[in-house]
Amino acid sequence: EVSRPKPKAPWDLVKPLQTRGHNERINELLAAVLGLKISAVAPTNELKTTSPSDALKITVTTPAFEKPVEMPLLTPPDVKGGQTQAIIQHRQHSYTVTSDRLAQLWVQLNDLRDDHLGRVDAEKVDAVGVRSALAGDVALRKEGDRWQLQRHSTWEPANGDRIAKLFEALNEHRVKEFVADSAANVEPYGLDKPFIVLSWNEAGDKPASDLGVLKTPGKSFAVSPLITTNTVLIFGQDAQGNIFAKYEHEPFIYRVGASILNAVPRDNVRWKATNPVRFSQFALRQIAITLGTNPSIVLDYNPVTAQWTGNRAGTDISAALDRVKADQHADKLGGLTVEDWAQDRTDGTKALQLPA
Repeated sequence: EVSRPKPKAPWDLVKPLQTRGHNERINELLAAVLGLKISAVAPTNELKTTSPSDALKITVTTPAFEKPVEMPLLTPPDVKGGQTQAIIQHRQHSYTVTSDRLAQLWVQLNDLRDDHLGRVDAEKVDAVGVRSALAGDVALRKEGDRWQLQRHSTWEPANGDRIAKLFEALNEHRVKEFVADSAANVEPYGLDKPFIVLSWNEAGDKPASDLGVLKTPGKSFAVSPLITTNTVLIFGQDAQGNIFAKYEHEPFIYRVGASILNAVPRDNVRWKATNPVRFSQFALRQIAITLGTNPSIVLDYNPVTAQWTGNRAGTDISAALDRVKADQHADKLGGLTVEDWAQDRTDGTKALQLPA
């Protein structure tokens, strides 16, 4: 049984499980029902079946009818043939119905389950937490239109694009397999010792979990007492290397692709904003440039007069300065961005001991 609270709203799977419905497939099923065409009419209003399993019963509830409408269809030897027998509750005859979508009516439970790992409105998310068994904790919060990252007990600008791509990846990632509908035993899937716990809060929803105490099987994780979340998604791995996911407050266990992990960096530094040098030209006082072993060029800026002066190896070079080029150089420094932050900083640290 699937239902929705109003037209065009997302579908929910109600029976035999309560979970998100697969909107596209359910709408295709509805279109197949509405697209049935009568090709012949018989005087009886009964289906000649040998057993109840020979019939498929579709029940539709809509405001257009006072009570639900039942429509049994006879299971044909080959549903791909596009023709079968049917009756409908409020009409007096039986019918031969045809449709090029007839096969879509014979569905299994998992056909109607949403196979997207997430359905998140990223614009509403205002807090994110990541707990890694290896790399520690990440706490992010949204202040106005900007994201902040907690590092060394302080909040600093975070990479908003990376957060947006995280939820884009969750919404686009398709579950590979619906493994279990009960969380009675999560150990075979490595979910008793999750290697990643991802949590977030959508503004306007009542928080269900405090990131200070993330409740997962057998564990309590401290991330930050300053942000709260209402959704917790845990990831585990079995002995064969398969990746599994489970929402904390749902019993369902999914097998997912390892590619989704690329969207969840575990190292705190990789969530930093990608503009490492941030300053206003009004606050700028001096820029020093050293190329290799050459003498430094020192440029001094007066924010009151907006004038540049400079010297090189003790020699005043102010007269030779191009003010426009100096302004452009300052703008480039203030707008500098990095492609990504290095998780393994060994090679970078070694290289930067001899800067260019």
